[in-house]
Amino acid sequence: MKSYSRSHVADEVLLRNCADRHAHDRSTIAELLADIGEIEARSLHLKAGYKSLHAFCMAEYSPASVRAIPVRHEVKDSSGFVVPERQSEPRPRIEPIAPQKFRAEFTMTQEMHDDLRYAQALDSHAVPSGDIAKIFHRALRSHIARVKKRKFAATSKPRPGRTSINRRTIPANVKRQVVERDQSRCAYVSASGRRCNSCERLEFDHIEPVARNGAATVANIRLLCRAHNQLAAEEAFGAEFIECKRHEAHEKRSRNDDAIQDRDVIPWLRALGIRADDARKAAAHCESIPNAPLKERVRLALTHCGPRGTIYRPAPSAAAP
Repeated sequence: MKSYSRSHVADEVLLRNCADRHAHDRSTIAELLADIGEIEARSLHLKAGYKSLHAFCMAEYSPASVRAIPVRHEVKDSSGFVVPERQSEPRPRIEPIAPQKFRAEFTMTQEMHDDLRYAQALDSHAVPSGDIAKIFHRALRSHIARVKKRKFAATSKPRPGRTSINRRTIPANVKRQVVERDQSRCAYVSASGRRCNSCERLEFDHIEPVARNGAATVANIRLLCRAHNQLAAEEAFGAEFIECKRHEAHEKRSRNDDAIQDRDVIPWLRALGIRADDARKAAAHCESIPNAPLKERVRLALTHCGPRGTIYRPAPSAAAP
């Protein structure tokens, strides 16, 4: 058995050996990071059937060694661009406290707090105690049902699908069959036979692309996570072409976001002390004057915010639009 005792080593030799091993360790980590960076650049982790580089490293290598690597966490938007990470508030976390019991901790904004109190009031007949956990669970169930209906065309009363002149439109009945067949998970399978199985950021993908006359049929549609959907697009049309399309979409989205932010009246109504739900309802009336200046849109929204004669006093930090 190898001995790790150093009691017999001279002081000078011990210091020199430690420095040499530290330098060798840093060099090894640098080489490993270079290899991992190239794996990501070539999308080898995706081709191997993993949803992310982190999942690939945790499965293929020792979790302890992976955690020792100083990885910089990046969040990317839908176009693949890195979103700057905010460090202003602690990350939400969920931790187990007992069998089938968990504790959640996160920071709420004022708008979220107002929505929670309003939800407690609306649901006070079903949950008289106003128990936050029960309100939260009911809200989750309602949210899941609504998202599944919008995203996967889920319904308890399915009807025959309707045809569309848009070849990219996937009929609702096709969506339901594909979701059931793929079990609401990414259906990408690597060359070695490993299936991704991710249930995050799922998208419907045409196996034979629409640009090549691929039809929206159950046989030609599959569920893929966003990463594997983008990989499939790159393999079909080339990475350079897809990267160009991503840049175009990112620039268009940035222009639209700036325009929306400049015309959004809700933050100004909230600054005047108006409830979040009332602000959203009032802002909806501004759709009748889409090209009006922001000041006129705010003025119109205020006329729908409460009883005639109600005076809203702006917060000290709020500025006039």
